[in-house]
Amino acid sequence: MGYPAIKIIYALAAILGVTVIILFTYKKSAILNLGGSKVKVELAETLSQKLQGLSGRSGLAGDSGMLFIYQDKSILRFWMKDMNFPLDVVWLAAGRVVGLQ
Repeated sequence: MGYPAIKIIYALAAILGVTVIILFTYKKSAILNLGGSKVKVELAETLSQKLQGLSGRSGLAGDSGMLFIYQDKSILRFWMKDMNFPLDVVWLAAGRVVGLQ
């Protein structure tokens, strides 16, 4: 392989790396209607997203949040590592509020 071919391979590898980073950092969002108030939420669906949660952020808009999606019905515990602001937790099941913390 000549020198220009190596440059092309490195360029393709760099483009692929950036594409993979973009795909893994893309965040889905939704709008929830809670008691007449609309809340824009990021969806935490993957284990990685759930582990990161809102930790490390400096704040969150008053009409924003994060929705942690779990398929099974069970009692869950949350650890708020590196949180820089207080949180309100709203527990939902079958489209209804079932608890507040």
